[in-house]
Amino acid sequence: MGMRNRVLIAIILAAALVSIAVLTERFIVEQADRTYDIVLDYTEFAAMAEQSEADLSYWLSAFKSMGISKVGLSEESLSSLCADAAGTVSVKMMDAVISDADWRGAYPAEWVERMESFGFDRYDVMAEFTETETFDFVKNAWEARFLGIDATVGAFDAKSYILIDGNASNALYSEKYKVRRSDDGMEEHFAEKIDIVASKLMYLSLGFSPEKIAEIREAGLSVVPRTANYAGMNDRSYAEAAVSGYEAFGIRPDYLIFAGDSILGNDDGIAFLVDYANENDVILGLIENTTQLGNIEQSGINDAVVATQYRAVRVFSVWNYIQNRYQSLGYSDSEEIVNALFHAVLERNNRVVYLKPMKESGDERIYVTDVAAYRKMLQNLQTRLEKYGFSMGEASIMRAVRVPVAAKIALAFGAMAAGLLMWNALFTVPAKALLFSAIAGGACICAIGLGYPGMSEIVFSFGSAVVYACLTIFLLLTLCNRVETRFRRGIATPRRLYEAVVPGPKGRELGGVQIIAFACLALPAVVLASVLGGALTAAPISSVGYMLELTYYRGVKLAQLLPLCFFAAIFPFAYGNGGGGKFRTNEWKAGLTAIVRMWMLPAAVVVLGIGLYYILRTGQTILPVSNIEIQFRNKLEELFWARPRNKEFLFAFPAIMLAICAAARRLKRFVFVFGLCGAVGITSVINTFLHIRAPLHLGLARTGYSLLFGMIIGIVAVFVFDIAYRKFSGYRLPAPRRGFGREEPRRLDLGRSHNEDV
Repeated sequence: MGMRNRVLIAIILAAALVSIAVLTERFIVEQADRTYDIVLDYTEFAAMAEQSEADLSYWLSAFKSMGISKVGLSEESLSSLCADAAGTVSVKMMDAVISDADWRGAYPAEWVERMESFGFDRYDVMAEFTETETFDFVKNAWEARFLGIDATVGAFDAKSYILIDGNASNALYSEKYKVRRSDDGMEEHFAEKIDIVASKLMYLSLGFSPEKIAEIREAGLSVVPRTANYAGMNDRSYAEAAVSGYEAFGIRPDYLIFAGDSILGNDDGIAFLVDYANENDVILGLIENTTQLGNIEQSGINDAVVATQYRAVRVFSVWNYIQNRYQSLGYSDSEEIVNALFHAVLERNNRVVYLKPMKESGDERIYVTDVAAYRKMLQNLQTRLEKYGFSMGEASIMRAVRVPVAAKIALAFGAMAAGLLMWNALFTVPAKALLFSAIAGGACICAIGLGYPGMSEIVFSFGSAVVYACLTIFLLLTLCNRVETRFRRGIATPRRLYEAVVPGPKGRELGGVQIIAFACLALPAVVLASVLGGALTAAPISSVGYMLELTYYRGVKLAQLLPLCFFAAIFPFAYGNGGGGKFRTNEWKAGLTAIVRMWMLPAAVVVLGIGLYYILRTGQTILPVSNIEIQFRNKLEELFWARPRNKEFLFAFPAIMLAICAAARRLKRFVFVFGLCGAVGITSVINTFLHIRAPLHLGLARTGYSLLFGMIIGIVAVFVFDIAYRKFSGYRLPAPRRGFGREEPRRLDLGRSHNEDV
C-alpha cells in the first residue's frame, strides 16, 4: 500500500471518528425522547357516538379511564353550524342560489334589495338563520375576526341573513364533468363543466361552542384547540381574536395543531404565534402527511418551529384509510391499526397520535362501537411501545441538536478521500493529479460548507451515499477477485486472513466447506463497510430539523441507482478480465465481451426488473406493498426487536455469498449476476441510515438481523449452488497433489474466466 493510499485511508478513519461523535449525540437525544400522547378527535368521535347505544359523554369518560386526557376540538364554522344546528342554519354559494330564475321570490324583498345594493356574484356565500343566538354568534365573530372581508347582514321576520363577499381564489370547485347540451334543439353535444361547490369562507374559525367544551371538561379531559387558518384571511387581528377565545374559556393548550393552510396570524408573519408559544410553553404540532413522508405544508410552520427553538412534535393523524383497517388483512381485531400507530411512534418520531374512531373494513360509513375493541387496541399499543422504553403522557420534545459546520466539512473530506482512494485503485493516477484533485475538492467543500450551510448537508450526505456505496461495491469485487486468484495463481492476499479461514496449501481448488467459510467472513466485512458508509452518510443530516422532517433527505432512489451503474461499469476490468488491474480500454472491452452472452439477456431483464422493483419501493413508495408481504413484515416485528429488511436477508446478502462461491469456481458471469444483486443490499444498508426520523439503534438492529438471517440463507444457497455446479458441469474436486498445478476434467462453459493460469 502506497503512501498516498495510507493518507486517504487516514482521512476516512478521521471522518469516521467525527461521525461517531455526531451520531452519539443524536443517540442520546433519541433516548431522551420517549413519551407519546394521544388526542381524541371530537368531531369523529361525536359521529361514532351517534351510531352507538351510548352518548358522547360516556365515550369520553371511557377513554379517560384508558389514560387519554386530551380532546382536539375544532372551532365552529359556517359549515359545522350547518351540520350541527338541526336545520336552523343554511349555507349556500350564490352560484347555487342564482341558478334558480325565481330565486328572489324565496327571500324577503328588503333582503334582496340589500343584496343588490351590496353587489353580489357567484363566488359569494349566503347564510340563513332561524335562530337569533346562532346568528349573533356568527355576526359578532365575523366583525371581530375578519375586518378585511366585506359582509352585510339583515334580520327580517323570523329569519336572519349574512352575505359574505367571496372571490375565485377562495372558491372550492368540483372535478370536471361533461354535460349534454343542444343548440336550438337541433344538434346535441357534450361540454365540460366545473361547479362551485363551496368556499373556504365556510370553514373559517368563528369560536368554540360552550356546550362542547363543557361536555369535554365534565368527562375530565382538556381541550386541544384546532383553529383553521387560511392565507389572506389570517392576519394579526384574527389571531388575537382566536387567542382571546382561548382565554375566555380558560384554555391553556399543551399543543397547537392547526387546520387550514397556514399557522395562526401568518398573513402578518410568525411573530405573534412565536411570542404566544414562548410565553405559554406551547408545543407546536407538525402533522405528518398521508404519504408518511414529510409534514403537511402549512405556511409559516417551519419558521415558527425554528424560532421557538424546535419546541414542536410530529403529529400522526389516523387518516381514513387507516381507520378502515379494522379486521383487515385476515386479522380478527385492530392489529393492523395498532401496527400503523406503532410504526408512527417508534420509527417516524411522531409523539402525538391524533386518534379517530375505527371503521368497519370496506365501509367508510360504519364506525366500530365496541368499547372493548378500543381498550384492547390502546393496551396492545402501549404494551408494544413499552418494550422500547416508551410511555404515554405529555409528549416529549427533542433537544435541538445540530451538526456543526466543521463536522459537516470533515465528513465531506472523508467522502472525498474515499472517492480519490477508489479512483487511484481503478486508474493510473499521477501523484500530482491526485494532489491537485484533493486540493480542488477540499476548496469546493469548504466553499459549500461555509457559504451555503443549508444546502451543504444535503450535498455532502448525497455524495457520501453514492461514494461509500461504490467503495463497498469495489470491496466486494476485490474479495471476489482475491478468492479466485488466491487459488488460481497462489497469491496470498492477505496471508493471515486466508490461513485463518481456509487452511491448506496454495493453488488448490476450494472445497464447498471452505467456500462457505470464506463467504461467511466476506459477507460481514461487506455489511460492516456498508454500515460505516451509512454512518458517514447519515451524520451530516443528523439534526433535529431532519428528525422532525422540517427538511427531509431527497435523492434516495438516485443514490441507489448510481452505485448499481457503477458496478456494471467497473466489473469488466475490476474483476472480469483477470481482475486487479488498472483501467485500460482494451481490457474493459475484452472483459465485457467475455462476460456477455445471449443467454444472459433474459436473466439481465429479470435482475433489472427486480432491482427496479426494489428501487421503486424505496423512500416515497410508488409501488404498493402486497398484503402477504405486510403480514410477513408484521410477523417479523412480533418476533424480533427490529424487522430485518426483506430485500437484504432474502435476496441481496445471500447473493453476496453466492458471488464469492461463483468467484471460487471462476464462474465469471455468475459473479456478475450475483454481485449486482448483492449491490442492492449494499445500497439498502446505507439507505437504512438515511431514514433520519428512525432511531439509530433500530437501524443497527435491523441490519444485524438481516446479516444473521442472510448468512443462514446464504449458506444453504451456496451449498445448493455448488452441488448444482458440480452436477451440471461434470466437475469433481481433484485429488490432492504436490505443487500448485492440478488437472481439470472437461466441463461445460458456465462463464469461467478465459485466461486461467494453471
